[in-house]
Amino acid sequence: MTDNNNDETVKLRVGEVPPNAQQDIGKGIVRIDSKVMEELGVAEGEAVEIEDGRKTVGRVARSYPADKGLGIARMDGYMRKNAGTSLGQKVNVNKADLKEAEKVTLAPAEEGVMIQVQNPNIFQRALRGRAVTRGDIVVPGDSQDREKSFFDDVFDMEADRFRFSFGQDTKLAVVGTKPKGPVKITENTEIEVKQQSVEDTEQQEVRVPEVTYEDIGGLENEIQQVREMI
Repeated sequence: MTDNNNDETVKLRVGEVPPNAQQDIGKGIVRIDSKVMEELGVAEGEAVEIEDGRKTVGRVARSYPADKGLGIARMDGYMRKNAGTSLGQKVNVNKADLKEAEKVTLAPAEEGVMIQVQNPNIFQRALRGRAVTRGDIVVPGDSQDREKSFFDDVFDMEADRFRFSFGQDTKLAVVGTKPKGPVKITENTEIEVKQQSVEDTEQQEVRVPEVTYEDIGGLENEIQQVREMI
């Protein structure tokens, strides 16, 4: 069940993205119970703040039927790292005060990686609809095949074009936003892309998350065997 201390914040236990829902990975989605959504006053597609070791933002989607009433917030490894949390931990979740981003500055999140782009709008289109805050790691084009869902309209198919141009595993760090705080990337957002990696731009608090179980697609049987061994 949820651990609710007030009308605006709930504590939820962090869960992973199940093998049959790989389409959620890399989209900044957090799945929570519809009853919890009502408590927080958020609808599907709106943003919530998630906080443990650090604060991040994600877009809400309804939980899976099996999770109903269990007080679980399911998110991928990128979201967990952005929130400074891990599987099984409790996170504070509340409705986000999201502003439209005038400008978002991105940089390669991996040391030694450099990106040169003539048209930064490809990043804007691939990230359109995403809720982000400074220090987040984002993946404009996730590595899984997309399935039709509520979020297909939100995130646009430009992510496929991004994967073709830059590769499916490109990870970017949000190194600045205007205004400061949680923002939503829209068609009016100016995107600046720095060539140098995160460490080169002195954003030391940003780190690329390690590979997690659900980030490896197509290996459900092998993953289950590893889980049973450990």
